Amino acid sequence: MQMRIAILGLALLAGFNRPAAAVVVDGRLTSSVYSYVAPNDSATTTTFLRANQGLRLDLAHLGGQALSFHTYMQGSTDFGESASNDPRLRLYDAYFSWKKDANELQLGRQRISAGAGLGRIDGARISRRGKGWDLDLYAGALAPLDKGAGLGSWSEGNLWGVRVRTSRLLGADLGLSVARRQRELASGEDLVRQLASLEGRRLFRGKHSLYARLDYDQKDAELQRAQVDARLALAPRLSLQANWLRRLPAVYEGSFFNMFPQDAYQEAGASVYFQATGQVQLAASFAQILYADDNAQRLGLTLSTGPHYSLGYYRTMGYARASDGLAGNLYYSLGRKLSLNGQLDLATFERYEEAEDRDGLASGGLGLSWKPVRAALIEAQVQALRNPAFSSDLRFLLRGSWHFFKGEGEK
Repeated sequence: MQMRIAILGLALLAGFNRPAAAVVVDGRLTSSVYSYVAPNDSATTTTFLRANQGLRLDLAHLGGQALSFHTYMQGSTDFGESASNDPRLRLYDAYFSWKKDANELQLGRQRISAGAGLGRIDGARISRRGKGWDLDLYAGALAPLDKGAGLGSWSEGNLWGVRVRTSRLLGADLGLSVARRQRELASGEDLVRQLASLEGRRLFRGKHSLYARLDYDQKDAELQRAQVDARLALAPRLSLQANWLRRLPAVYEGSFFNMFPQDAYQEAGASVYFQATGQVQLAASFAQILYADDNAQRLGLTLSTGPHYSLGYYRTMGYARASDGLAGNLYYSLGRKLSLNGQLDLATFERYEEAEDRDGLASGGLGLSWKPVRAALIEAQVQALRNPAFSSDLRFLLRGSWHFFKGEGEK
């Protein structure tokens, strides 16, 4: 409770008080209400009305230009149905950053994405940026799975590692990273992963590219992931992208999905992009997925006109049976401050093998976005779903956000 009061006070302070001239405040408050009906059984339903409040806040030049503070948090509760964990608060980021020349220190809750190291920690990260090379060191307790405001415990879970990158070898960007991740499972056992990762990217003539990555599990002495992506500019308006991926299951032992059979799989695919005009693009993709005792194929065709409209057809075959679908998106400006957006997805699929008839699925949404002033955005959307389990499902979303900025350069 004290943590929530402190966070609310910080948000109000940042939004309504004018900071000292040297301090820069940049943030966004987002409030939303989401209403939907969920079935309890074949005869009864429950109406949920969930409210969410999010805050992103960046405070720069705290006592000097080198120190800053960054946070992102989200609170939610349900007005229609009480639950044991409502209201809930999730603290995703809350860290101080000290940056001087090529050196940076981050202390607090932060997300780590550094090659083999991936997770959210309550700890420290040290970075050094040199001429043509980077170095990152980090260590901390893994944030609790519920991402609440409480600190993580090193004994319950931790992540530490190092990554080095350089752009000075054979004209390629190369990265080498090592990470160790430990998480205590509900059974009391520890799940430990020790990964070493090597990745590289190379541009050719400014229009072709090649990317490769290898992840090696040191604890189990096996290759966990191998990946190659290539992009070729065949003509000024025509490009080809090919990829190959092989990996072991990424499902942790404590996950519900660990109950299902799993094995290493490979995926090879290719996509062709054709820029017919300045606004019209055609894309076609195909992928072959190989499992231990089965295989599957994916096919996709997409027509898009700039960032505003797209229509696509997709098909899956083989493992998990066949399905076909159409998906469309639109964005239409109704004026300088008002816009219309929508999504529609229609699909048919086989619920079980050798089914005589297919089942259908239809989902879609239609919404309005209104920007009354530069700092504010209000959005409303109606969502609909129809499938074999739901004959009719309507949902409503209302969201508003306010961007506040005060400090240097303010007008």
